[in-house]
Amino acid sequence: MSLESFKRSIELGRQGFNQGFSMGLPKLEELIGGITKSTMTLLFASSGQGKSSCVLYSYIYAPLKEHLEDNKLKIIFFALEMKEDFIIAKLLSTYLYDTYHIVVTAKQILSIGKDYILPDDLYEYVQLGYDWLEKVYKVLTIYEGSFNSDKLIKVTMEELKKEGEFIENKYIPKDPEKVILSVTDHVGLIQPSNGRNRKGEIDDYTNKLVIIRNKTGLSPIIVMQSNRAVANMERKKNEAFMEPMVEDIKETSTVSENSEIILAVYNPQVDKRTTYRGYQVKEMGYRFRSILVLKSRYGENQVADCCFFDGAVNKWMEMPKPEEIFDYSRYRATNNSSTDNIIENEDKDEKVKNKLDYNL
Repeated sequence: MSLESFKRSIELGRQGFNQGFSMGLPKLEELIGGITKSTMTLLFASSGQGKSSCVLYSYIYAPLKEHLEDNKLKIIFFALEMKEDFIIAKLLSTYLYDTYHIVVTAKQILSIGKDYILPDDLYEYVQLGYDWLEKVYKVLTIYEGSFNSDKLIKVTMEELKKEGEFIENKYIPKDPEKVILSVTDHVGLIQPSNGRNRKGEIDDYTNKLVIIRNKTGLSPIIVMQSNRAVANMERKKNEAFMEPMVEDIKETSTVSENSEIILAVYNPQVDKRTTYRGYQVKEMGYRFRSILVLKSRYGENQVADCCFFDGAVNKWMEMPKPEEIFDYSRYRATNNSSTDNIIENEDKDEKVKNKLDYNL
């Protein structure tokens, strides 16, 4: 890079071109810069803690909500675990809650359950979301099924060629301001090929993503499962070490080495903890989550953003500091009014809403 290129980067930044896109979690955006171009992010958690839900909310739903019609966002989603219909149903569930304050779960939308059929009154709300989904499908492309590294890279390159062209080994985007995300959920389900084991396949994929990122500005988001077996008895003697660590990442360390940002989702109740960083998590049932920033090359490291998680509609919201919470009942029930009450109460007190617990 020449001095003139560097000056150009500064001028583009002053014009707002380097600002990160919204994640729906303002304090997390402040910590990691939001969703930015040419940034590889690793998000991991043990099974059932909400890693896919967190990615769907913060890296798909929230930026879609902000950039659905300005042609500044493209999302490529490799669904190695969930079916496309269920992904879309979860996004629609969140949209219907935000727009109409109605709770319709993804399972209800798809009439999943013994002897359950989506009733007419809820079906009417689902139909109201079809126009929104038409726009979503213009931004979000989902690929589901079995993939190895070569196939994932091939599809990624095909999608990038729709947004620009490669000339003399350089990538020329049609719109330099456009942010292109590639989400792989989750990479541990990648299929080994060419004589490689799973670790070798993951390493090959993420190493190639680094090259593509550097050349095209693609922002890959890699979802992985951690190995909770490492949370042995010695670690459990010290509550601070029960939280996820980079060393917990399953399969390979190459992904973490290649990533600018590493996030971990943690539910302390899985470790039978009744309190966590001053929060009475037992009072919240299964609706407390901590998003730990374990690595950020552009901001603070080793910090935590504590959130309320309403799994019924996949809604994530940052919480006040624990000393500012006097009634946990509003964080407990999941119904048509619970999350509304939280928003309403926090809007009444801007001071409380903006004071969140960061430090480890």
